Amino acid sequence: MEYYFPIIVLFFSIFVFHVLFIFIFPKSKKFWKILDYIWISLGIIGIIGSTFTLRKQYSDAKKNLLEYHLSIDYDRLLEMAEWNKNYFVSDGTGFKYEEFKDRKQADDFKKAEKFFIAFSELIYKSEDKVLSDKNLKYIDTLNSNFQNFRNTIQNKDVENIIKNVEYSLIDIQKSKLNYTENKKLEEPSSLNWILLFFSPYLFAIALAIRLTKVTAELKDLKTNEK
Repeated sequence: MEYYFPIIVLFFSIFVFHVLFIFIFPKSKKFWKILDYIWISLGIIGIIGSTFTLRKQYSDAKKNLLEYHLSIDYDRLLEMAEWNKNYFVSDGTGFKYEEFKDRKQADDFKKAEKFFIAFSELIYKSEDKVLSDKNLKYIDTLNSNFQNFRNTIQNKDVENIIKNVEYSLIDIQKSKLNYTENKKLEEPSSLNWILLFFSPYLFAIALAIRLTKVTAELKDLKTNEK
């Protein structure tokens, strides 16, 4: 819709209403009083439609910031997963589980090592989906994987160590919620689109009616003065 179309409608409506209701079919004061309900109603609908435009602009303004938060939270989650993987690793620089006297502790640590190797790889595979996945389902997948592992752990040491990943997942889920809620503002319903399209024209017609009424009132005043 070109920006000048509503202006054309405004001036055309003013011309038509003046010709019809001022010169050809002059109306009574009662008619103009009743017409107040019409032009005010059209104006209100026009204003409501305009709010959808403001909502869309507000959503667009927030989008970059929310995407930035998602990216930061993703990087933070990956960093924490990598830290845990390196902590539990049993290669030459890590723990020597065969030397653990507490075999259950060794088994729990090895289980954590195995999980975080796979978990880090899963996060890496999600890198291309950070912003491209419309519903951000990869976050639910990552959280589900972690919670399944978390529920199998009955070791306080492991539970305390992996809390950094747990907190990172909470942060990225909050960012997802904010992002998806903002996404809804970008996708108006069919009614929103209809109001968005017609609201400038309805407002123009409402203004034309009001200006025509002013002309009628001035004409009536001039007649009474005579």
